Amino acid sequence: MTTADRPTDGRRARGLRERTARREQIVTAARTLVEESGWARTTMTAVAMASGVSRPTLFNYFPSRAALREALGQAGMAVPADEVDRARDTIPEAALELFAERGFVATTIADIAKRAGVSKAAIYWHFRDKEALLEAAFVSAVPAARIDVALHDLTGLPPEVVLRRIAEEYLIGFRRLLRHFQVVLGGIERFPRFRAFMNRYVSHELVGLLAKYLDREVRAGRLVSEDPCLVAQTFFNTMFGYVVMRDVLRRDDLAHLDDGELARFVANTFLLGIRPRG
Repeated sequence: MTTADRPTDGRRARGLRERTARREQIVTAARTLVEESGWARTTMTAVAMASGVSRPTLFNYFPSRAALREALGQAGMAVPADEVDRARDTIPEAALELFAERGFVATTIADIAKRAGVSKAAIYWHFRDKEALLEAAFVSAVPAARIDVALHDLTGLPPEVVLRRIAEEYLIGFRRLLRHFQVVLGGIERFPRFRAFMNRYVSHELVGLLAKYLDREVRAGRLVSEDPCLVAQTFFNTMFGYVVMRDVLRRDDLAHLDDGELARFVANTFLLGIRPRG
């Protein structure tokens, strides 16, 4: 890394920390509202007001009520889905199937409504447009919840075990993304809003979870890093690069690596740079 690169990396890391703090602020406000009024009476408008953000900002962090419910679950607050949530959850699944079969552009809202067994009005009640549906489908495929569970289950175990498990969970999620979104991701430059959302969501969810773990390990003296957020981002960027080369570009020199071997290789190689020396 050159001296000229460092300020940019520092700004990115600060931005990630600020976004993570804002996300936690929203989840905390939502949790308070649910405790006071119950999940069924907690609206996205009320959450936005309680957390001091606008509705557009809230939806940038949580594109749907179901995504917010999942975040509350990750924070230790089990919120059962109500009838509205259950009806809403069928729509992205139907959209996923059709996007994979026909492609994003060729799939219409009418097609999705027919596959989901709902009206077009019901879809527009939950999602502002087809791209918002794509965002919700992406959220359902990202393995953030499984990684969060893994981090709790593996508390106290060596970093190489934890990072290997995170890498394995990432690979599971990526395979689902690859299966459902290959047609879409091939033309992602045509959807700048979705591209920005994908980058933001991955930063908030995956990078944020790993950064918290790395920060704890640094404070305990088991790892060394000046910026856990930047390290976490680099870890997932490395994983993404290897998976694209192996599964999308089908590089011959990586074809022999199965998921377990790839996860172990990346985790062990990565740890060489952040273990204490001496």
